[in-house]
Amino acid sequence: MQRIIPMILLSILPFYASCQKSSHDLAAKDPLELRDFQIFNIKEQYSIKLDQPVSEVLETLGGEPKKEVIPNESDSKWDFIKYYYPELVIGYVRNWPTVFLIDVSGEVYETLRGIKTGGTEEEVISRYGKVNKTKQNALVYQIEAPSEETYSIAFNIENKRVIQITINVAVD
Repeated sequence: MQRIIPMILLSILPFYASCQKSSHDLAAKDPLELRDFQIFNIKEQYSIKLDQPVSEVLETLGGEPKKEVIPNESDSKWDFIKYYYPELVIGYVRNWPTVFLIDVSGEVYETLRGIKTGGTEEEVISRYGKVNKTKQNALVYQIEAPSEETYSIAFNIENKRVIQITINVAVD
């Protein structure tokens, strides 16, 4: 028995290692997954993802961000709330206190696949593949989340360069 366990581990270790991909190993051939819908701060080494509790994100980010409340005309529990940080905006719905919007405009943040503002349109396509749709100079990729919501990541492009990355629960 003592010899069997190490043999099993040695036989599955190469398979396990081959399944692990760093963010920069993911390419267009790799389908989008839920983990694609997060952003990494490459300087301070933290991530923010859709559906993460807003309280956790605010604690991680710290400081005193500017807060904007966009009222819902029919019911205040559906007000949209945004927090503005340098190069980052986080948004959520009052009655649903998990991250609904991540909007990035600075180079300190990058996607799981290694795209950040300043990257090229070609880099986005090589990492994410053919777009689901284009929208006002943006390359947009979407998947259905288990919660039956549509997760979206959009790369706003100007002069063939990424100028903004928006990750959100899509509302059409």
